[in-house]
Amino acid sequence: MTKLSRTTTPTAPPATRRDEPRNSPGPRLALLGHEAMRRLRDAHTAHGLTPRQFHILGLLHDRGPLAQTELAIETDTAASVLVTQLNPLEAEGLVTRIRDVHDRRRPRGGAHGGR
Repeated sequence: MTKLSRTTTPTAPPATRRDEPRNSPGPRLALLGHEAMRRLRDAHTAHGLTPRQFHILGLLHDRGPLAQTELAIETDTAASVLVTQLNPLEAEGLVTRIRDVHDRRRPRGGAHGGR
C-alpha cells in the first residue's frame, strides 16, 4: 500500500492593497470616477461654465422655474453669490429672470431655460 502525504508549499505573505490587480472592482471604480470627473470638467470648460453654474442649470432643467431664494436654498449659496452666478447665465441667454408680480423686489431666478 502506498502512503500519500500532503506536499507543502512555501506560504506567501498576505496580499496587500498594493497587490490588488488593476482590473478588480476597487481600482476600476476609482479610474471610472477619475475619468467621469475629467469629462465633466472638460464640459464645463468647453461651455465657459463654473461647476456651480452647471449645477444651477441642472436644477432649473429638472425642477422648472424657481425663485432666486429657492435656488439659493437648493444650492446652499448666499444670495449675493448666486447673483454673480446668474448674471453671466442671463447674459448668455441660458436663464431668464422674471420679476415677481407680487413682490417687485424679488426677481424669479432662472424662470426659463434659454436657447
